Amino acid sequence: MNKKELGVVTYHFQVQGGESAQFWANRLVDAGGGFTDDPVASTGLFFSVLWTPNTAADTSFALLGGEFFALGGKAFSYASSKIIGTAQSTGTLGHATLSNIYAYAYSMNPRVTRVTMDLGYKKLMDGVKSMRLKYGPRPDVAARYNDGSIRVKEIASKTDKPAQLIQKNVSKMRNEGISGNVSVSNVAAQLQKWFGK
Repeated sequence: MNKKELGVVTYHFQVQGGESAQFWANRLVDAGGGFTDDPVASTGLFFSVLWTPNTAADTSFALLGGEFFALGGKAFSYASSKIIGTAQSTGTLGHATLSNIYAYAYSMNPRVTRVTMDLGYKKLMDGVKSMRLKYGPRPDVAARYNDGSIRVKEIASKTDKPAQLIQKNVSKMRNEGISGNVSVSNVAAQLQKWFGK
């Protein structure tokens, strides 16, 4: 296969990959936006992002070169480029791990432009919107979409009250004029009850 033929094939997969990524991203967002909310959609999104305009050429060369296992690295490299911050370690079993899973799941969505972990709204909205209020919550994971809306995922620790986590973020979003939604995962708190000290 010459370069011109490879370009035609790559373009075809870019179109299909972009549409497929959008389909799986929409399904994942409809289910709540987190990796565990719809594992099938997360898997579909993982494989379809290999064929977006940013990754299709590398994917084509990797397949033709027999480097299939390198593809996972390409997808995670694409996702990692959108993430800033570090998962918070709280002493609750699985808290940091779940934060990382949600951050990568959000960042694989082609409509997401930035994902923050344990950082404030100023970092999340940098370059899009200035914050009027100096202080506010630091969500465990927050995703900013290309339309300026956001999704916040709080990972409840053993001492957290989910309603308070939601209220703090909803108040900040309302006061700053930011659209989006907030949800809480209780998986880490449940793991702590089952297996923690």
